[in-house]
Amino acid sequence: MEFIKEVNPESVLIACLFIFLGFITIKISRLIHVQKDSPLAELIVDAAFYTIINYIVKLFLILYFFETKTTTLCKIIIAIWTLILFPVFLPFISSFLLKTQFIRRFMNVDPIPKPWDYYFAQKRSAWIMIHLKNGKKIGGYYGNKSFASSYAHDEQLYIEEVWRISKKGSFKKKINRSDGLIVDMNETSSIEFFET
Repeated sequence: MEFIKEVNPESVLIACLFIFLGFITIKISRLIHVQKDSPLAELIVDAAFYTIINYIVKLFLILYFFETKTTTLCKIIIAIWTLILFPVFLPFISSFLLKTQFIRRFMNVDPIPKPWDYYFAQKRSAWIMIHLKNGKKIGGYYGNKSFASSYAHDEQLYIEEVWRISKKGSFKKKINRSDGLIVDMNETSSIEFFET
């Protein structure tokens, strides 16, 4: 209880201003790209880093904010942009930059954690052939109604159409009255994709 008595409101405000923007950026970033959970200490360091980036990028606006001739309306707009909007847009900007060939030449960083997520994030329709560990094959159509789980969840796949595979390995016939199939990748050795 003594620790709580020693904490003053100014310290809490400064701490919030130092990590709040970073937490907004991290939260939005996790909605764009699925990421592993981080320990709280690492999360606070990351939040502080993103907050610093936020302040550096917007330094000219912050200096303008404290200019005495700035109108109240202008200060409100700058505050909203600085404290809310820019931290929300920063993950979109960094995601776009990380995908450019120019940045990728200098950094070995990819926001997409697994090939599984890379392929299914493209939301392309495809014929798929699933090779099971027991040697059997399942054919199907992965379309708009299909679904693939994403990192950090177990890799599972829902295919909207199930097809019989011929002995030669081609798609033979759609299984009537089937409403799709859920496949657990733990039972799978590989998946082949074919253009529609």
